[in-house]
Amino acid sequence: MRGYAGKWHIGDDATPRRGFDYWAVLPGQGVYFDPVLKVNGKEQKFSGHVDDIVAQFAVDFLKEQDGKKPFCLCVGIKSPHAEQLPPPRLQNLFAQADIPKPPTWGEDVVANANADVVKKACIQAEAFFDGPIKLKGSYQRYIKDFYRSVVSAMKLWAAFSGPWTKPDRQPIPS
Repeated sequence: MRGYAGKWHIGDDATPRRGFDYWAVLPGQGVYFDPVLKVNGKEQKFSGHVDDIVAQFAVDFLKEQDGKKPFCLCVGIKSPHAEQLPPPRLQNLFAQADIPKPPTWGEDVVANANADVVKKACIQAEAFFDGPIKLKGSYQRYIKDFYRSVVSAMKLWAAFSGPWTKPDRQPIPS
């Protein structure tokens, strides 16, 4: 059994995902709150933060595995991607921290010939060339939301990579 849940950059339609038996994917970039997902070919709307919803699909997929046959699960977490909108429960995380800017902050990427590297690294580089300030209004807001989003992804990974049990079997070793 092969499953995919989350952000998917290979088409927006609801047709079967080649190579996967089960899929729950965001159309295009998807949205952070109350997303629509295409679940095994059918569009469905959900309430809540996208990471929590995707994680639940991953957990459900894992719980359905009997442990007797191999399986593969791929999960694409959205929140660390621009705009980095973490779940509300993490909004105060790092609130009191002052996170210093890296030494390369404000580097003139055009003058030092790194503009092509930046542009190739980001599909929307033209929108974010001044990056965090345009995106979030301040470096502190940008970096804290980015870190909050990474924490969200890490917490979800912990949630769906833990041991799973069914009444008729032992936990899968972690």
